[in-house]
Amino acid sequence: MWAQPANQSGIAHVAFRVADLEVARAFYTKLGFEEFFSMKQGDRITEDFLKINDHQFIELYPRTAPAQPLGLMHVCYESSNLDALHAEYQKRGLTVSDVRKAGAGNMLMVSKDPEGQTLEYTQYMPGSRHWEDRGKHLSGKRVASLMGGATSPAKDPAAMRAFYLDKLGFTALNHGIPARLRMPGDSGQEVDIAPADAKSGIQFGVADLRQTAELLTGLGLAPKITAAAGRGNIPVLLTIADPDGAAITFVKAVLPDAADNHFFINWAAGMSPAEIGKRVAEHFVTSPHQDARRIIYPEVCAWYGALTFAQLSGDKDLLASVIKRFDPLLGADAGLIQHDRHVDFSVFGAVPLQIYMETKDPKYLELGKGFADRQWENPRPDGLTQETRFWIDDMYMETIVQVQAFRATGDAKYLDRSALEMVAYLDKLQEPNGLFYHEPEVQFYWGRGNGWVAAGMAELLRSLPPDHPRRARILEGYRKMMKALLEDQGSDGMWRQLIDRSDSWPETSSTGMFTFAMVTGVRNGWLDAATYGPAARKAWLALVGYIDQNADMTAVCEGTNKLDDLDYYLNRKRRTGDFHGQAPVLWTASALLR
Repeated sequence: MWAQPANQSGIAHVAFRVADLEVARAFYTKLGFEEFFSMKQGDRITEDFLKINDHQFIELYPRTAPAQPLGLMHVCYESSNLDALHAEYQKRGLTVSDVRKAGAGNMLMVSKDPEGQTLEYTQYMPGSRHWEDRGKHLSGKRVASLMGGATSPAKDPAAMRAFYLDKLGFTALNHGIPARLRMPGDSGQEVDIAPADAKSGIQFGVADLRQTAELLTGLGLAPKITAAAGRGNIPVLLTIADPDGAAITFVKAVLPDAADNHFFINWAAGMSPAEIGKRVAEHFVTSPHQDARRIIYPEVCAWYGALTFAQLSGDKDLLASVIKRFDPLLGADAGLIQHDRHVDFSVFGAVPLQIYMETKDPKYLELGKGFADRQWENPRPDGLTQETRFWIDDMYMETIVQVQAFRATGDAKYLDRSALEMVAYLDKLQEPNGLFYHEPEVQFYWGRGNGWVAAGMAELLRSLPPDHPRRARILEGYRKMMKALLEDQGSDGMWRQLIDRSDSWPETSSTGMFTFAMVTGVRNGWLDAATYGPAARKAWLALVGYIDQNADMTAVCEGTNKLDDLDYYLNRKRRTGDFHGQAPVLWTASALLR
């Protein structure tokens, strides 16, 4: 079974060698794909980059010698963690290059298939040409805004099919040749392996094939229309050819809402997730333990956020320093790790599991997995962990270490445990309005308590497969909660200490958790971007305004037990620099970079 790091976000680009660069560029720009930069050697263009969307591109390379074949040169896949993917592929016996920074500023890894064709993998990095061009060069005249797949001919299609399935972790969508193979991850994008005499090409997804056919005809391109058998003239496939004979096909697809990209870019100086995350993560590295006697869960959550931010921002020095802060716990400071069987201590395992995913050092896996496995020793008759309390905080604390164990090992039992626990809590504790009382007998919608719920569901949904039997129930509960939170967000972008009481004070740890959950939902298409994108952006901008000159979050509610007393909640002390507040801003910065 594949571990989570092998999953990729989708196809980043396809590269074609063309006979005449000017002619090829004119063809693709006629389709509405704008050139956003090119690379040169002297006065000669060596690569031309055309944009499909903020994550997908077409690269054109001019032929420099008559013997060079025209058509597909390679497919490049996007990954959010190239170092982890590199380690995973090496473990599977693949020969892969070192991860390096490429000319455009992104990280790059290269391998070869059995017939010698290049396979590229990229991780988009802050400051790169692709990153800085987000939201730009996206013409309204594009015939399509999503590349759904690529066709790659092979001399031995059956052997190539086996390579993609056994080594690269693709999933077969049919049993014949051409072989339709779906990428690892949840993009739904695919590579088709065809016989050697077939044309290479690209497949685009469009919302309306008839409309696309009319558009192509209007451009003078006269698409070949393939109709569904037995369904009259209903088109299922449109095909045109580029000037060098590559097949450009169009199929009907449900398109992702691209609006989320526009809400999460173009930040004012000092307000971007890259800048804020770096400030807060570097401050975490130099901060003492919150409790000198033991590691407690708020520090664990901040540690996890610092690790994910360092990895997603590509800051290897920061990542090394966050890991270095942990390593004394493997030796002289091991006594700070609490092994009591309690949800607040079991969550610790999430951190070494994250470090394992970054380093592939088995000592971290052993430590983290031990907490995940022990949490489910001798489960209750209903299958839930013995740590079950039905406190809403547990919806993050009990599930995140299990989700992390799945991400590190690929073992689905950890996801099954998390999903079982989450559904049990949802069924028992979610109120008809979508929110959660701090405890059934304490009927106050305490902000941070609900924040743990929102963050826990978002983390679990990020890893739960679309066909998991409990996914629909969790997604229903998540969306119901997000709708309620949208209605209760303050005009200042913040959420309150008591969510439904506008007379209670703006509280930052809950706001950070809700922002993380909302950004994650928009990014993954679980929430309507046009509705939730502006709210999430407003919340982020409000939240970072509470960070002081020392990179400490202010207005953080102190640790809070349950008490059936309104004044108890309204009069809680407001802390500065408490890890309860540092953690969610790091989670949200990470979500905005994913």
